[in-house]
Amino acid sequence: MNRANLLRSKPERLDMKKRSSLLILCGSLTLTSVACGAAHPSIEIANARTALVAAQQSPEGRRVPAELLVAQRSIEAAERAQEDEPDSSEVTDLVYIADRQTRIAVAHGRRMVLAEQVETNQAAYQHDLETTNRSTRDQLENTEAALSATGTQVANANVALAQQGAALETERAARVDAERRASEAMTRLQALASVREQNNETVITILGALLFRSGGSQMLSGANDRLMAVASVLTEQPTRNVTITGYTDSTGSAASNETLSLARAEGVRSFLISHGVSPERVRAVGRGPSDPVADNGTSEGRANNRRVEIVLGAPPAPAATAAR
Repeated sequence: MNRANLLRSKPERLDMKKRSSLLILCGSLTLTSVACGAAHPSIEIANARTALVAAQQSPEGRRVPAELLVAQRSIEAAERAQEDEPDSSEVTDLVYIADRQTRIAVAHGRRMVLAEQVETNQAAYQHDLETTNRSTRDQLENTEAALSATGTQVANANVALAQQGAALETERAARVDAERRASEAMTRLQALASVREQNNETVITILGALLFRSGGSQMLSGANDRLMAVASVLTEQPTRNVTITGYTDSTGSAASNETLSLARAEGVRSFLISHGVSPERVRAVGRGPSDPVADNGTSEGRANNRRVEIVLGAPPAPAATAAR
């Protein structure tokens, strides 16, 4: 080879050497790029793993760990595929599948959470409903018991009222009958003695000559009819107290007349008591010649002054009706 050829070939050898160095450098860069891709997952894989971790930590994800495990395996498969072939469509497909699996798992978990909430709410509602029903039932039972007790009270009150009404009717009938008998007795007595009403009292006057011998307290046989009529009047009016007062005319001493008038009053009292008049109701008083009703200067006047007065006190006031 001549010198010219040598000079010409030297630059060519140098160029080939540079090209070899460039090829080696490019290869190194390519290998570095591949190695870097293996060490650093793509943004899609990183996002998919972040979503998976968030899902695993959520209440919904904790309900479906098995489904999220499937998504995790898809992400791991994407990572392996990226290491083998970074630009492969398989990586994109696996990331998409992992994302879908994560979302579906979360949806399933959310449905389970909602189902649990519905069940809890239904249980709470059922409990509240049962509590309300029980309370309502208790209130109804208490109301029914109160109504029953009230009904019993009303029934008892009606019975008591009926009994009171019957008692009042019986009392009224007895009172009417007693008044009738008292009226009849008084009518019979008016045929045998003088009867008058004075200051709400009934004054029965019988002349002494019709009851006693002159100057004595021994009763005549004809006095029985008159005193029996008086006894009938008194027994028909058992609530009225009785005062029997004996009087004389002015003949004789005052002391003897006092004694005689009391003896005659006591004789009448004894007769009435023996014929059914309560002794607690009757008292005897002797007034002698006091309180004359006629002139003692005539025989007729003296006869009228010799008398016995039987006074029936005023009837007791009716008892006040008890307040209802």
